[in-house]
Amino acid sequence: MKHLRKVFDRCRKFGISLNPKKSSFALQEGKFLSHIISKERVVIDPKRFSTIYTLILPRNKKEVQAFLGKIKILRRFIPNYAEIIKDIIDMLKNNHEIIWNFPARYAFDHIKKAIAEATILVSPDYVARGRSSSFF
Repeated sequence: MKHLRKVFDRCRKFGISLNPKKSSFALQEGKFLSHIISKERVVIDPKRFSTIYTLILPRNKKEVQAFLGKIKILRRFIPNYAEIIKDIIDMLKNNHEIIWNFPARYAFDHIKKAIAEATILVSPDYVARGRSSSFF
């Protein structure tokens, strides 16, 4: 409750309004920006995962850009993300018409597989390392 009081005080101080219908407090876990966040970990929302995993190969430049936009928020779950998508980015730079070469197709499939096997991110344990966990 002490932390919640500090959050409310700061919102009041800076004129930030909270909508009670859109606010949740004292939850064990919650959804935020396609992630499910709890005290112990951060995981990809299963709805987001299934949407991306079932995507078909984009047919034009706009669809490729839309795909990259959808996966961008999940990049921290994908090891070597920048290296993997490099071939897709190169394909976008070189052609007005999208032609899926083997490296770009492999990158597309690799990204979908990496999301399916997404790592669970764990919050750092500041107390165990002798640091304060307070953000306020």
